[in-house]
Amino acid sequence: MPDTKSDLPDSNPQGTAPELPEELNDDPQQPADKLVDPETDKAVDDIVAKEGDTVLAVEDAKRARKSAVAGSGGGWKDKLKSLIKNRRFQAGVAIVLLIIFALPVTRYTVLGLFIKEPVTISVLDSKTNTPVSGASVTVGGADGKTNGSGQVTIKARPGKTRVAIAKQYYKDGSKPLFVGLKSAKTTILLDATGRLVPVTVVNKITGLPLANVQIKVLNSTAKTDSKGQATIALPTTANTQAAKLSLSGYNSTDATITVIDKTVKANTLQLTPAGQIYFLSNLSGNLDVVKSNLDGSGRKTVLVGTGHEEASTTSLLASRDWHYLVLKSRRDGNQASLYLIDTSNDKTT
Repeated sequence: MPDTKSDLPDSNPQGTAPELPEELNDDPQQPADKLVDPETDKAVDDIVAKEGDTVLAVEDAKRARKSAVAGSGGGWKDKLKSLIKNRRFQAGVAIVLLIIFALPVTRYTVLGLFIKEPVTISVLDSKTNTPVSGASVTVGGADGKTNGSGQVTIKARPGKTRVAIAKQYYKDGSKPLFVGLKSAKTTILLDATGRLVPVTVVNKITGLPLANVQIKVLNSTAKTDSKGQATIALPTTANTQAAKLSLSGYNSTDATITVIDKTVKANTLQLTPAGQIYFLSNLSGNLDVVKSNLDGSGRKTVLVGTGHEEASTTSLLASRDWHYLVLKSRRDGNQASLYLIDTSNDKTT
């Protein structure tokens, strides 16, 4: 049988692959430019460019926000520090301060914003040269009243100012004053329009003089000095005037002052220390519990006796602080009992 393979004609005598149509050629080694469309390339480039612009815009916004935050946090402090360190600025400030403190007007005006110096004013009667107490004194807007020695200390701003003084039954007084950078003192004399009446106030129990006692007569007031003495100006329309005396720790009292410009016994007045004393008294015929001021004035019955009390079996004791009293007495029946008295309201239980 003849060999059929050898009988067939050789269609590719060179041994090469047969050529395919151009549209079926998928050789990977084919040039890339033959596979890219120019319009597609342009569209891709536009997209990449837009995305790049967007990224850059976002980064710019982030940087702007960071700069704004940093600027708001401490930028002014840095500028201030820089300004303070600037030599021209320092020199300008120094020149301004020198000008301010070189001129007295501006110097004391500026210092007055921060500094006040004590000024002591003494007010005396121009005729007797005795202290005028209770006088109203004003210095540069600050005011006060003179004490029993006729003095008052007021803190005033440095610079030129004026002292003004007013007192009932005296002519108003005033005087220019310069307040420096240390304490100052000045004395002012007042002319009385009323009669000057010397008054002395003493402790009724001990007889010793009392200082800082306020004496009020009509619309005029005065205070005693360390010797218990005061001079008060009063009108001459009456021979006597009613007075009110008061001092902390003492019972206030009413008194009568003789309007005379000489020292007289009638114008030596007395004050009794505050406090009351409790005791047993048979002045009414029974044994009563009675209280009074330390000088015996202001007597008042706290507990009336029943008539059953006996002097030998009745006693009255006080606590150390005098807030309570204990009465031992046979007030009802034949047997003695104990009674508690509250001195704050004088009630018995």
